[in-house]
Parts: sequence; C-alpha cells; structure tokens
Amino acid sequence: MYIINVGVGHYYLLLAIKQGNPFQKKQLSIVMIGTFLSFLGAGTNFLLWFRIPFPPIFNILIPLYIISVAYAITTHRFMNVRLVINRIVAYSLLITIYALLSLAAIYLYSKVLPFGINSPTLFFLCILIIAGGLFFHPLRLHLQTTPDRFLFRKKYEYEQAIREFGEACQSVIDPAKLIGLFKDKNKNLIKMKAGKVYLINKGGDFKLSLFIPK
Repeated sequence: MYIINVGVGHYYLLLAIKQGNPFQKKQLSIVMIGTFLSFLGAGTNFLLWFRIPFPPIFNILIPLYIISVAYAITTHRFMNVRLVINRIVAYSLLITIYALLSLAAIYLYSKVLPFGINSPTLFFLCILIIAGGLFFHPLRLHLQTTPDRFLFRKKYEYEQAIREFGEACQSVIDPAKLIGLFKDKNKNLIKMKAGKVYLINKGGDFKLSLFIPK
C-alpha cells in the first residue's frame, strides 16, 4: 500500500507538471523531488519488517520534503502562502497601531482633559476619527510591503504592481510620458526582465514604443 500510495501521488504530480505553466512546473518539480527522496528514505523502515537486513539509514532524507516545500513557498510562491503571511502581518500591525492610538486617546480624555462631554471634546474626537480615516489607506499600503521587505526580499505581487501602475497613469495622456512611467514602474515594481510595449496610433496600427531586452 505504501508503494501504491506514493506511486499514485507522484503520478498525479507528474500530470500536474505536464499540464501546468512554466511557473507551476518549476514549483511542482521542486516539491516532487523533495517528496520522492523523502518517501524513498522513509521506505527503508519497512525492509526490516520483511526480514531484509537493511537498516533504515536513509531516514535522514525525510526532512527533504519539508525543505523542498518551504523552498518552493518562499522562493517560487508555491500555494501563494506569501500573500497570506503578508496580509496577516500587515493587518495585525494595523490593528495593533489603531488599538494603541485608541487607548492613548482614551487615556488623554480621561486623565489629562478635565472637562467632560462637550463641544471641544466632541471636536477632538472627530479630529481623531478623521485623521484615522485619512491615514488608514496609506498606512495599510505601507504595512503590506513590510512583510515582503523583511521576509520575502520585497517581492511584490503582480496584482499590486499592476494596480499601482494603473493608479499612477490615470492622469497621463502623453504617450511619451506614459512610456516613461511604465519604464519607471517596471524598474521599481514589476521588474520584468524582457518584453515589448506597443501603442495603437490613430490609424489603428500597433507601433513598438518600448523594447526591454533580456
């Protein structure tokens, strides 16, 4: 049963590798190598059960499964766990910051300010609420890049990079400025190694406007 289960599992892994895109093929190939060596090492435990005089010395290969999966996750975004960690850390920091600010405001209201609920107090609380609303979005965007900066060497999600590029070019009309903006965003965010950018002219024809060599 052990051989059948391992064999069937790796058969489906091979199918997924053949049917996947190049990015998925690289991810699954790393995982498959790790799982194959790990199960191969674990299989030596069963030899003594059948009175085959071979000690399970290859148990040392079992951790290769964990190592291969961890490597695929951190380096090749396997299962997109990086995005989950990014959001958990970012929103945890955001909630912590706003909780501390709220506690500070409550302490200031109860200990420092001698007056009760009146117009100045309500005005002060309204200012805090407005300030919190204004700083929420920029702070969230900044905190979302913090896990990448420290855990994943600042690898941006393609969705985030495209969104930032779209927001930046909303007010750009001049094609030359648009191409310059794309070059800048590609250098700082997308980091595309090679590609071509075409723009449509007034006649409806495509014109090569930017070439990024390998």
